[in-house]
Amino acid sequence: MISIVTWNVHSSVGIDRRFDPERVARVLSRCEADVVALQEVGWHHRGERDFDQFAYFSETLGMSLIEGPTKLHAHAHYGNAVLTRLPIRRYRLVDLSAPLEIPRGAIIAEIEGPHGVFTLINMHLGLTPLHRRWQLRRLLPHLQDLEPPLLIAGDFNSWKRTSRTYRFLSRLAPGHTTLPSFRAPYPRTAIDRVHMSEEWRLVREWRPEGRDTMLASDHLPVVATLSTG
Repeated sequence: MISIVTWNVHSSVGIDRRFDPERVARVLSRCEADVVALQEVGWHHRGERDFDQFAYFSETLGMSLIEGPTKLHAHAHYGNAVLTRLPIRRYRLVDLSAPLEIPRGAIIAEIEGPHGVFTLINMHLGLTPLHRRWQLRRLLPHLQDLEPPLLIAGDFNSWKRTSRTYRFLSRLAPGHTTLPSFRAPYPRTAIDRVHMSEEWRLVREWRPEGRDTMLASDHLPVVATLSTG
């Protein structure tokens, strides 16, 4: 079995407006996940300037890092990240930026699990259906040669089963978590999910409890325990 957590950490700025990466790291540590898929890591118009959140989480949690910045310049170091205790075979970064929308991206990684290699996609999609359609079209060419089984984790900004985003993800990976994750502390929508291909079985999904979890971001983390075979 393996476990994975997906979480939009909001630049480590909580709903109490405190910048507190230590709090985020404490919550992630309690998840005890083999794979961590994060969105909105780092600083841009929020977060502490020049504080490297990517390196901080990797060092604090003792996990290997794949950094997927969508903004990287003098005024920002911000984007997605994958952290894992498992060996990383290879990875690539995909630019999903749509016109007139903030830069978005995906990380596609091949990871060596206890029962063989699997592929993880960690992504953060846009706020409107138009942007999400554009971004998924940009992702399509990168889906042709993926090593199964497949996990897709992220903040999809979409939760309706009738949406094109949901149907697209479900064709690739029909199983998924269902726990609400947004908006903290009392979430009502499951925009942050782990989707899984047919080779996986969802054993358990859960969220860590506690004050830190409720305050650390405007999203709540979602943890999935999975088995294959």
